[in-house]
Amino acid sequence: MAIVEQQRSAGPRLTIGIVGGGQLALMLCEAAQELNLDTVVLCEYANDPAARVATKVLLGTATDFDALQLLSSQVDVVTFDHEQVDLNQIRSLLESGVVLHPGLSTLEAATDKATMRNLFADAGFPLPAFTVIDEGEDDLTITRDVMQLIAGVGLPLIVKPARGGYDGRGVFVETTTEAAIERVQLLSKNGRVLIEAALELEAELAVLVARDEAGNCVVYPPVETTQVDGMCREVVVPCSLDEDLLEEAQLLAVDVAQVLESVGILAVELFIVDGMAVICEVAARPHNSGHWTIEGTSASQFENHLRAVAGLALAEVEVMADAIVMVNIVGNAEGEDPAEFVSDHHLPGLHLYGKTARPARKLGHLTLLGTDVATVRSAAWQAVTDLHGGLA
Repeated sequence: MAIVEQQRSAGPRLTIGIVGGGQLALMLCEAAQELNLDTVVLCEYANDPAARVATKVLLGTATDFDALQLLSSQVDVVTFDHEQVDLNQIRSLLESGVVLHPGLSTLEAATDKATMRNLFADAGFPLPAFTVIDEGEDDLTITRDVMQLIAGVGLPLIVKPARGGYDGRGVFVETTTEAAIERVQLLSKNGRVLIEAALELEAELAVLVARDEAGNCVVYPPVETTQVDGMCREVVVPCSLDEDLLEEAQLLAVDVAQVLESVGILAVELFIVDGMAVICEVAARPHNSGHWTIEGTSASQFENHLRAVAGLALAEVEVMADAIVMVNIVGNAEGEDPAEFVSDHHLPGLHLYGKTARPARKLGHLTLLGTDVATVRSAAWQAVTDLHGGLA
């Protein structure tokens, strides 16, 4: 599905700077090679996944302003493989003339859950019932606000800091009024806190939207995701849900991208509740839910992210199989490296990131294509189990 809003105006860029050297940066660098783009990656460590494929590597953290300035001086545009950035530093870079995608307003929403919720509520988007608690709020106000939300939606409540956390980290499910109040009081000492209703989910979806500076969008098909301990473990294409609902999800994702004026890939994660799509959160970068697009589409999320930030025409997307399943490869309890078990398997959709193995760490992913979802899913999970040394 492609939605064209305006004509393109931006010219091409040749060198892409990437803040962060993880697996997303790795796959961005691989896609950049296919597009004849150079990459300069700001890595925290010399053995980060992207370091082995980038055109050039700079060492430094995402909040080291000197390193950010050095990176910016060597590239045409800066983008990101994560959101753990200092927005004041980003603002300073933009004020000095650095071209940076996604921009500040998009990053503000993507890095701060309270900002995102308030912005989307103002836009009229479907959201869980929520309340934002300001940093340092007094105990009486916190108690009042928590109890008001509970009176409206009941228990349990979802409590999370507005900033930080991913893959379910930093998310607390509180089942009593006392525990919810205590949690909010504790978290609010260090920043704003988002509290919201716990929803009865029928499914979880993700929709990727590639948007360029002129507002042109290419939308990927919605995918069904499965989370384990807050981490995405499986992505299935196509979704098993009603076609009208899936179209609604795509249109909602495009509206979100336009409101945020995002440039690059925007991942919109959705809850399906009572047959309707409700926004969970967004990520202004390539996303785990889109790794299947490397083998599963004619233009991956990484290609279209680079095209958007570099000012190149977005590529239309064709799905390459009737059934596609992606499974994350996560470190097993024994800390074994899945690379040790690869030799006996021919898996063209296997991506290992070269990260040090440890329990519960994302180490890679596998994408398989076929004609029947059940068959492809079974084959994918069997292969991943084999890559865990036969351990489930």
